[in-house]
Amino acid sequence: MMLLQAGQLGLYRKDSIWTSEIPPDMVAGATMWIDFTDTTTLWSNTDFTGTNVTTDGASVGSAKNKIDTGIGLRKSSEPILLKTPAANGSSAATFNTASVTARMELSNLLSAEATSTILTASTKLIFAAVRVAAAGVDQGSPWVNDSVFADSAGYFGLHLTDDSDPAGKLTARAFNYVSASNTVSALFPRNAWVVLTMSHQSGQLRLRVNGGAWVTTTSGNTASMDGQGLVGHTPTSSARNFDLAHLATFNTAQTDAAISAVERWIANDLGITPW
Repeated sequence: MMLLQAGQLGLYRKDSIWTSEIPPDMVAGATMWIDFTDTTTLWSNTDFTGTNVTTDGASVGSAKNKIDTGIGLRKSSEPILLKTPAANGSSAATFNTASVTARMELSNLLSAEATSTILTASTKLIFAAVRVAAAGVDQGSPWVNDSVFADSAGYFGLHLTDDSDPAGKLTARAFNYVSASNTVSALFPRNAWVVLTMSHQSGQLRLRVNGGAWVTTTSGNTASMDGQGLVGHTPTSSARNFDLAHLATFNTAQTDAAISAVERWIANDLGITPW
């Protein structure tokens, strides 16, 4: 197993601690970490107030960002429900309705937040810990597929589809629009917790599952970053049904060693044996 010195990860606290696993909030460049396993960050109201959501099946109104508590996620008009126990005995949020408004949206206390608040046109890193039961079929255009995280204008996103081939597998797609659509895809198992990682940096769009081999294509700066960030969005009603334990984003370039360290930390939290 590769061991990393803390300073190699660009941590806020550069010391001599050596580790191959690190939580998202200890890596410089992190902009958002939504942790649905931590119910102290989940609220009944949409403005990050009310009571903490702790009961299985209860509606999650909003989720605080552990990196910048001034912004976070709030539900749209349809409920997002807490599932507990879920990931390794902890909780998760479940997005399990066909309604197009059953999603969460990037926002502050008063208004919507554009994706440019947490990501840039040239650099975006997205980690998602998900267990997917179902997704809609590929619509032919990536931006109209179900998504874990995407922008409302359809310029980039981490998407999900069920293409029925091979059996028991679903497809994750990392999408970026420059002057044309750039997409990479990878298969992952249905009904199993996985860590999906989308990386767009240094002119490369990449995707991998559970720290495996990167699928890569050339991709320049995203044409627009003005759209609102959406979680669990589907432009058309579908069979979308997934649980989400962690969602983390970074807007600065990260080494593969740093990416692996965050992936392994999330994997451990989910009960996945780290690779």
